[in-house]
Amino acid sequence: MIFDEQDIFENKKFSQIEIEKEKIKSKEFENCEFNKCSFVGTEFLNCRFSECNFKDCIFSGVIFDGSSTTDISFIDSKVLGIDWTKLFNVNYLKFKGSQLNYSNFRFLKLSKLSIIDCEAKEVDFIGADISEVDFRGTNLEGAIFSQTNLFKANFKKTTNLSIDFKLNNIKKAKFLMADAINLLNSLDIVIED
Repeated sequence: MIFDEQDIFENKKFSQIEIEKEKIKSKEFENCEFNKCSFVGTEFLNCRFSECNFKDCIFSGVIFDGSSTTDISFIDSKVLGIDWTKLFNVNYLKFKGSQLNYSNFRFLKLSKLSIIDCEAKEVDFIGADISEVDFRGTNLEGAIFSQTNLFKANFKKTTNLSIDFKLNNIKKAKFLMADAINLLNSLDIVIED
């Protein structure tokens, strides 16, 4: 496997790597770029990713058990079914133009989480502290919010958002007027012209 050659990778560029159902243990990736790489059913065990960018990559059913991430970006990527709660430490995640359907962020405290122009269907945010999250332009169909801290969240141009403001902290959150009307659905009221 390509990562067997060393334990620490700094300022490396990886392109068109395909790894399926393998275990990658105790590797460090710092300031690395991954382009058109595919990791399906791969396990990253006790690995560390810092300041890495993933562009046009596939992460499907990947497990990050005991690993940590700091300041990583996924651009135009498929990051599907990831349980982010399995990471030892996770900070500064950025997603742009990506799919992160069926992911789990339950009870995580994530500062500077950014999910812009993405598809985030059926993502679990229960109990998460994601204040100041940026969801601009994201499809949140079936995303679950309950006891979620969304203080100062940006929901501009989101689609399919369903959220009960009685069960979540959405103080100072930003919405476009048309989107704000959807918040009234949780009140079980009838709005007429």
